[in-house]
Amino acid sequence: MPRVSTWNDYVAVEAQEVRTPRNEAEVAAIVRAVRERGGRLRAIGGRHSFNDLPLCRETIVDLSNLAGVLEIDHAQRRVRVEGGIRLRDLVVVLEREGLALPNIGAWTAQTIAGVVSTATHGSCGRWRKDLIDAVLAIRVVDGHGVARELDASERGFLTLGMFGVITSVTLQCEPLYSVIKNKDVVDMERTIERIPELLRIHDHVDLRWVGRVRPGILTTWERFEGPLSPRDRVLTEVEGVGLNLLNRAVDRVPIARAPARFKDLFYGAMGLAYVIGAETPPVGQVWHRGLTFNSRGFAPRHDEHEFAVPIDEAIPCLLDVRRTMADSRDSAGIEVQIRFTPGINLVLAPHYHQDSVWVNFNVFDRARCRPLVETMTEALLDFGARPHWCKTIPDAASHLRSLHGDDAELWENARRRADPDGVFLNDWYDRYLAPPRDA
Repeated sequence: MPRVSTWNDYVAVEAQEVRTPRNEAEVAAIVRAVRERGGRLRAIGGRHSFNDLPLCRETIVDLSNLAGVLEIDHAQRRVRVEGGIRLRDLVVVLEREGLALPNIGAWTAQTIAGVVSTATHGSCGRWRKDLIDAVLAIRVVDGHGVARELDASERGFLTLGMFGVITSVTLQCEPLYSVIKNKDVVDMERTIERIPELLRIHDHVDLRWVGRVRPGILTTWERFEGPLSPRDRVLTEVEGVGLNLLNRAVDRVPIARAPARFKDLFYGAMGLAYVIGAETPPVGQVWHRGLTFNSRGFAPRHDEHEFAVPIDEAIPCLLDVRRTMADSRDSAGIEVQIRFTPGINLVLAPHYHQDSVWVNFNVFDRARCRPLVETMTEALLDFGARPHWCKTIPDAASHLRSLHGDDAELWENARRRADPDGVFLNDWYDRYLAPPRDA
């Protein structure tokens, strides 16, 4: 049986079959066949998940052959693309056509279907549009094996890949723009206290720190339209090469079984180099290079745990995380990324109707850091946190259905209408979202 894993190979299944349809009609035929035999099916794309949300042990549909641009409407600045297109390919097409998305996350390995299914986000400030705001229409093959667009009511729910296999998405684009990116090494406690001010005066804001390294990184972006200078292009390449080499060093050192003292020294040195080397003069970059993590697409294998916390709790929450990490040697293998988004109108999104600060733990020493992540998760839940659906979900946050209250039942009813036979369900659903057996 074929083995299918997530991008970092931390989560894998032995599937009965992997199908690679070439068009929507073939997707529909596969779904109907699975439904008729009472089976289960999940769709995969970039596999940029950190848990088994996109996986199942029966039929897996690989969307890599549905990765084209179907239509570009320059007059209305709209594009229609197949569900399997990766962001890294889409952004190049958009740039060539003088278009852009309103925002983007840190990485571009995801497919547009994965982005839509999980409400992948970027970071905002006074700019209030996120990536999911670009979505105008979603076409799926539903649980009946019927190809159709999700109706207005269905589009009010986060699909999680359980309303159907997404075959195409229509996106509202922006005119092509660039950003001026500024990265400063800062006193992180003081910077956290300044969050309300930073969100007022900058278009996009991002904070990062590593383990117990005292200073952190403040990155801000301002949007503009206009050409980039040769200096801008050179500085962008220099930054990309530097981050790429640092990431490869972290990835290649056989650290997993090293003594704790060696790990402390290694991650401490890498973290200090990452932070201290981050400070750069303001540089202009095309939007998708500037707003993503510029390491030439390479990331060392790691785990991610991410939580949306109400923005009103941002300052006390982040200061609490800082104190916890400063007090623990086990934090050496953790990088923290902080982003900000407005609330969105998608039931079951972690930031549903809630302006949020996103707290993301990038964990490079999984075994050693697990207890500390569990401790910090319990604290985040006290601040009203909700986990990101496709990141690793700690045991302390495994009661996901209850965290969303009555919204979980609304979502379940909508899911059943799209897929009454449960074709798109899997172990992940059974673990985190299935109603109680006596419901």
